[in-house]
Amino acid sequence: MESNKNDQVSEEQRELQELIELKKMRQAASEHPEIVDALPKQEEEILLPKTFKEKWDNYWYHYKLVTWLAVFVVFVAGWFVKDIFFGVKYDLVVDIASKYSFSAINEGMGEDAAAYIEDYDGNGKKAVLVNEMQVNYDGTGSNDQTTMVGEQKILAVLNAGEDLVFILDGQTYDQLIGSNGGESIFTDLSALYPDLPELVQDDKVLIQQTALGKKWRMNTVGSELYLCVRKIEGNVQDNEKTQKKYEDALNFVDHVVKGEWAA
Repeated sequence: MESNKNDQVSEEQRELQELIELKKMRQAASEHPEIVDALPKQEEEILLPKTFKEKWDNYWYHYKLVTWLAVFVVFVAGWFVKDIFFGVKYDLVVDIASKYSFSAINEGMGEDAAAYIEDYDGNGKKAVLVNEMQVNYDGTGSNDQTTMVGEQKILAVLNAGEDLVFILDGQTYDQLIGSNGGESIFTDLSALYPDLPELVQDDKVLIQQTALGKKWRMNTVGSELYLCVRKIEGNVQDNEKTQKKYEDALNFVDHVVKGEWAA
């Protein structure tokens, strides 16, 4: 028991002595800061990654966001390069706007239409893009939302002025002409085919009577469908590129009307 008391007192004295020494050191540091500054400082050990895994973990920790951003930029750039230099270049675009969905019952409509064109861009290949938009102005066969989306698409295409060949059902044709004050926005084709009044009526070709229309089963829907070519007027008429596209469109219509190269 006596020994334990002595050990406890000795421990308390040691702690008290350490506390006194610490206070002395602090007091000396405050009174003589130049001495403290002159003392050699222990350099921090810098741990450098050595193994590949350590180096990769260090890189990923610091540059993860930059790496993902770089990968995204490279991907987008590669996609654009592929699209520009290696994507399909179409000789002609055919826009279909009707309450029917012909692409649902016809595979390869672009290939079918390509049988009626020439190599307009001279690249050694013939390709046609058939772009279908579903609209319905008689209240049957489609819903209002589908019609709204289709109408926005066809109006956007017309406003862009890039596409010249259209296939329309009667309601869509009347809607487009009515929105233009009753004046047709399409070329009068009857002047080109005066001997075919049953097939070509004013600015319309009754495509369901042609070989292409029958191949696409347009003669089975019970209503007329019109193949039309957009007029080019004003300043665009003098544009060489637009004039070439217009001539190509008429060439396509001519082959469809005459049934040449019918697949």
